[in-house]
Amino acid sequence: VMRSVGTKRLACIGCDSTGNTKLGRELVEIEVATVLLVPDPNHYLSNTCRDICKIEYFTDAIGKMRTTTTYFSHSAYSATRLKALRVIIQVNKGLEKIGKMRFGTMYWASYALLRCLPGISELISTGIIENFELELQQLCNILEPIARAIKCLEGLETTVGDIWKFYVAITAVLHDLFKDNTLSIPLAVQEEVCVIVNRRYDEMIHGPSGNLFLSGFFLDP
Repeated sequence: VMRSVGTKRLACIGCDSTGNTKLGRELVEIEVATVLLVPDPNHYLSNTCRDICKIEYFTDAIGKMRTTTTYFSHSAYSATRLKALRVIIQVNKGLEKIGKMRFGTMYWASYALLRCLPGISELISTGIIENFELELQQLCNILEPIARAIKCLEGLETTVGDIWKFYVAITAVLHDLFKDNTLSIPLAVQEEVCVIVNRRYDEMIHGPSGNLFLSGFFLDP
């Protein structure tokens, strides 16, 4: 396909890092030395979200979130009552399912659940809701800059310089979040998140693309 178009017309190729696509990318690099390799930033950011969600501290909150969203998706009676309560408390959108194919799905699901939590708390006893809400808010705030960066990088006019810019923005937002720590995120959790984000940053920014993203940011007029 590349030869039919003309390799001189192609500046770069982008893909995720699954086995088949990674091998294809490496073969193209050997065959066409002039083509730049651009890893898919959204896959790396989505994997960052996934790694953060594996932190043991968030296990309980994520488990309850899965149970809650599943329950309301299977109970028409409860879903109808929640929908009626949302009208009263002026919450326009309802819960969102955790999808396997959506980037940053844990953030969007937790954000939707937090939005509906006041209504849900009216339907159940409030004795177990406080700790769950705090842990869910902590998870949501940590994932938010990553999920919103994915949303922005899916734009049609995204440049390679934007990728570096958003990665730096993510680290800056997390730095401020941990520094202020108004949500009392445990230090051990902060350290785990930093290790994950820094590792994914190195894999993406210092990976097969070399200094492409930093150069693109520097050269962007």
